[in-house]
Amino acid sequence: MKKTYMSSTGTQYTFPVNVAGKVKYLSFNGNLNDLTTDSKALQDAIEECRRFKSGEIVLLNGQPNKVDTSEEKPDTLPKKEYPEVTDIQGAAHILKTEYNVAHQSLRSPEGVLKKADELDVSFPNL
Repeated sequence: MKKTYMSSTGTQYTFPVNVAGKVKYLSFNGNLNDLTTDSKALQDAIEECRRFKSGEIVLLNGQPNKVDTSEEKPDTLPKKEYPEVTDIQGAAHILKTEYNVAHQSLRSPEGVLKKADELDVSFPNL
């Protein structure tokens, strides 16, 4: 079955995964920063990688190969936290560089926090 995975943060990723004992580099790019495959071995490798488990890479269509019924999964992705950011300028910089947010929407502290909330980004030390 063909599955499509995509970057939930809008970031283009290239990272290694172990597929059947060999290292393979995956690239999530294009308009949606996505990757489509019908290889079960590659699908398993993606679904076992850290980026998929953390929610940075999500399944756009299809069902995960391994369904874990032992615990309830949340409906939303966890917020991406930046505990190292301690001021509003640092938060605005992260939003501009990593999430391609236009600087016009980051002119005030309220605008920065609103945009962070929309993108499920958290700055716990502000």
